[in-house]
Amino acid sequence: MLRDAGRGITATAAMLLLFTAFALLSLLQALYGAAVYERVAGRMDDGYNLRASLSYVANKLHAHDGAGGVDIEQAEGLPVLRLRDEERESVTLVYFFDGALMEQTVEAAARFDPGAGQRIAELADFTIREIEGGYAFTAYTFEGTMRALDVRLRAAEASP
Repeated sequence: MLRDAGRGITATAAMLLLFTAFALLSLLQALYGAAVYERVAGRMDDGYNLRASLSYVANKLHAHDGAGGVDIEQAEGLPVLRLRDEERESVTLVYFFDGALMEQTVEAAARFDPGAGQRIAELADFTIREIEGGYAFTAYTFEGTMRALDVRLRAAEASP
C-alpha cells in the first residue's frame, strides 16, 4: 500500500512539473511574439514616415509650382523650402527641425520660428537641396533607411 502512495505523489509531481514547463514555455512564446510584433510595427511606422514625408513635400511643391513660387533659403540656420501663395500673400515653410519634418504657414513678412511649425513626420534626418530644374529631397529613418526623391518643376520646363 505504501508503494501505491509513493506512485501517486510521483505522478502528481510529474504532472505538476509538466504543466509548469508548458506554462513557462507558453509565456516565453508570447513574449517573443510581442517583441517580434513591436519590431515589425516600428519598421512599418518608419517606412510610412519615410514615404509620407517625401510624398507630402512633392505634392506641396507641385501645388505651388509656378514662376518664382518656390525657393530655398537659410533661416535660423536651417534650410527652408519656401512655397509662396500670391493670392493669400502667405508663405508655407517646409523644414527639418527637432527630429521631424515641419510645416508652417505664415504671412510673407512674418518672422520665422522653427518651433512653431506643425510636425508632419518623425524622421532621423531630412535634407533639401536645389538641383537643375527642381529640388532633391532625402529622408532618413531612425533605423538608418534612406530614400531620395528628385522633383522637377513644371514651371522650369515651360520656361525657355
